[in-house]
Formats: sequence, C-alpha cells, structure tokens
Amino acid sequence: MRKLDPASQERLMDICDQGIRNANNSGMTGVNVIERSDYDRFPLIERIVRNVNNSPENKPIKQEHDWGSESNCWNLDKIDSSLGDASVRIRVARSVEGVPMIRAMVKEDRLALEQTMITAFGELEKRYGIKGKYYSLTPGSEHEIDNEFYQKLVDEKLMFKHINQNHRVVGTGMDQDWPYGRGMFLSEKRDFMVWINEEDHLRIIVMGKGRETNDRFNQLNDMINKLEAVMPAGFTHSEKYGYLANSPANAGTGMRASIQIALPSLTNDGNDITKLQAVNNSLGLGTIRGERGEHTAAGKNGLVDISPRARVGVTERETMDILYEGIKKVWEIENTPRLQKDFALSQSR
Repeated sequence: MRKLDPASQERLMDICDQGIRNANNSGMTGVNVIERSDYDRFPLIERIVRNVNNSPENKPIKQEHDWGSESNCWNLDKIDSSLGDASVRIRVARSVEGVPMIRAMVKEDRLALEQTMITAFGELEKRYGIKGKYYSLTPGSEHEIDNEFYQKLVDEKLMFKHINQNHRVVGTGMDQDWPYGRGMFLSEKRDFMVWINEEDHLRIIVMGKGRETNDRFNQLNDMINKLEAVMPAGFTHSEKYGYLANSPANAGTGMRASIQIALPSLTNDGNDITKLQAVNNSLGLGTIRGERGEHTAAGKNGLVDISPRARVGVTERETMDILYEGIKKVWEIENTPRLQKDFALSQSR
C-alpha cells in the first residue's frame, strides 16, 4: 500500500471499501473493481484471487475454458432417485466490452445498456426462436412492471431483490440510480433468465431439476454464445483472469453452479450448519447458502444451497465435476451415521 502513489492509494481504498465496512463478514471478499485495468494495476487483486480460489503462489494464473460435451454425466438421479427433483441453478457473471464497469456507471450508462439488451433479446427470438419477455424496473419504460408483480418475481426466486436489502452493495456505487436501467429477461419456459445491472452488467442464469443437470449446463453454454452473437460487443475477457467481473471472486468462469437439497442430519434440522460447512470445506465446496439465498438461514428440514467455491483456475466442466462429486459425498455422509461420526472424529484431531 505504501509503495503506491497517493492517488493509487485512494483508489485501492475505494476498491476495498465494501470489505472495510463489512470487516466482520468473512464470507465475502469485499473488493469491487472500478475499471477493468484495476485487475492488473493492483497486486492485491491477484492475492485475493489466489486466496478465494486456493491457488498456489508458485503456479501462474491462466484461465482456461471447457464446456465439455453431451457426454457430461451429472444428473443427480444417478446418485439417488430422490435427488431428481432437487433444484439446480447455474449462472455466469458477464461484463460487456466497451461499457463502464458497474461501479463506474452513471444513469445514462445503465439505461443505454438496458436498451442494448432489450434489442438483443428481440434478436434472440428473430434469429433463434428463443421467446421470452423483458421486465423493466425503470420508471416510465414501456416494459415497466409494478411493485406487486416485481415482488411476485422476487418471491419466485426469479428476480433479484431490491438493492437496499443487500448491505454488501449499499454505498459502494453499485446501488446508484436505483431502479433505473435494471430489469430481467425471462424465457417463455421460465428456465432461462438474464439479470441486467444488478451486481454485474449481466447475470445469465438457467434453472431446472436435478435429473436435468446435463441439459441445463449445455443450455447455458448455448444461450451465452447466442446472446453474445446478437450483441454489438462481446464480453470482457483476459487470458489471465478469464471473464472480468465487478468482484474478483466472480472472475474466471464467472460461474456459480448450485444445488438445493435437504440435509436434516448435517444441519440439525436446519438449526445449525456448522457441521455441514466443515464437510463442505473438506470437499472443496463453498459457503453454505440458505433456502432464500446468500446470508439467509437453512430452510425446513435443513434445505440448503451448495456450490463449488472456485471460479478462477478451474474450467466450467471441472466446476460441475466438483459439484457432482461433492453432492455425492455429502449425500452419503448425510445418510450414513457412521460416516458422520468418522468425519467428526477426523475434524477433532
């Protein structure tokens, strides 16, 4: 820090502001870049990326991508038929080339990106037959929805929550001009959506059941490619860090693949996730999320959301492998009292 000139010191403090204000929350990095160049300008970014992704110091960071093929085999009913109905959600974060990063955007930028995406969604239907509807939060937009319908979409876990409900965002600049330029495209089948100007320019999301995991993963790859094809500019990418996101924790693949499953034994019926978090950590999985998302409690019967932690240094296919094998082991421990005891003993040593 002291090696930086005064302007750079001030800039770095601004980048780290969220983490400084939420210092007691160990579940987040608290770092949000202002410009793309911040990734290369500040060595701290690399240190954070290595820490979040458990990347060794002696190994160069270089992001590769691999979406696999139709031979992917992650359908959860192969683990247990009861997991066929588990909720699967896979998303990627993307920044649009030529558009200021989300924290540096002004109202006109947000509105311009929203309009660009509305046009792109129209092209999706024209070129590829992908039908859907755009729901805007922008006052006066021809696509504007009222508060009642907005809340309905939030309750259905389709739309992002009001920005003032996220203490990690308020005051960072990401919350400026709310709700202008914000909205969501939802496919006619309600299995594919794109969030506009939430914590990144775009969050591209697919949803389905555990027995459809392969199909949803392949669908996401297909939709990303088609969406980029109908846009005037592509997604911001670097050879080192992969897809550049607002938070370095979302760079790389930008992917979060998650499964919602009930684990009553490992969560004491949802009242305590300490043991489950220890299991997750040992399997390379990330912080447990509750039934209603990040920073919420486990649901009825221990319903939780589980996903891999790493984004940089792993490919898309490897992320799914980690998730599938992790769920397989968690499910085995959940349903085998002897393994629960063995794991507890191993943690106490």
